[in-house]
Amino acid sequence: MKKAQYIAVAAALLFSSSAWAAPYTIANTFVAGTQAIAAQVNANFTAAKTAIDDNDTRITANTASAATNATNITVNTASAASNTTDIASNATAITNLQNAALVRTINVSPVIGGGGVIDAVASGTALINAVAAITTSGLTNPFLVKLEPGTFDLGLQMLSLPDSVSLEGSGQGVSIITSAEPGALGPFTAAVNALGNNTISHLTIKNTAPVSGGGTIAPQSLVITSATATSVLIENTGLLSNGGGLIVNGTAAVNVTVRHSEFAAVAPARMIASDSPNAVVLVSHSSQSGVLVGFIVGGGTGSLQCFSVFNKTTLAVASATCQ
Repeated sequence: MKKAQYIAVAAALLFSSSAWAAPYTIANTFVAGTQAIAAQVNANFTAAKTAIDDNDTRITANTASAATNATNITVNTASAASNTTDIASNATAITNLQNAALVRTINVSPVIGGGGVIDAVASGTALINAVAAITTSGLTNPFLVKLEPGTFDLGLQMLSLPDSVSLEGSGQGVSIITSAEPGALGPFTAAVNALGNNTISHLTIKNTAPVSGGGTIAPQSLVITSATATSVLIENTGLLSNGGGLIVNGTAAVNVTVRHSEFAAVAPARMIASDSPNAVVLVSHSSQSGVLVGFIVGGGTGSLQCFSVFNKTTLAVASATCQ
């Protein structure tokens, strides 16, 4: 009877997979003063050996797996770094392909600096360089410069927009051109200078330079300068400065249409001014804010008309003559 019990215990120890994986349990317990039967002692040793061998096998396998995992982690880390480089290269390649496919459209993206933050100054330089590279624009060969979201800081420079080159952003307050050009480049200088036959839309142009010269030099957001008859459309654009918003310069017949735009200034200034006797400026569905003197166009036959222009400062609608 006891022999059968010993065999059953040994079989349970040898063939139960749970016994291999579980902590070792002593099969037979001996009490002082009682006879130790060899079969029981052997059964204990056999069970112990089985558990120890099983653990050794598992330890060996786990050690090999750990080494393999360490190798895989190293390989995956290298692959991740390589993938990051490939992603950046692919992004550049995509941009190049887009620019190659778009013959007359120049996409300008902000420059990403350390920590993934936009480098506004480097982005401004990229914009200036992109526009300067356009040398063949004209009425029969117009170009479009498209800005991605971001801030493009021109420093103390002015962006000169050639004839028949349009500038389009990704939205007011989304694509922002800033400059601290104080008027040092001449009496009719600004953050952006449009040379005619331009459309400026869906962006914000801001001149951050302070008013100087005892209040005689007011930094401008946009100046239109053309020696020949031309037209300029300003749409969905914010013109912000510490001085004035828009100046029309020259003697040519310049037709300017401003719609769905905003003028804002801190210091007293004329939001729209002109020394051109032949300038015709129409402002519609727009707004002005800040401390303003008002809209005005210089002498000659130049004219300025307003339709649905709201003054956020006085909470009043401007008259037809924009006063």
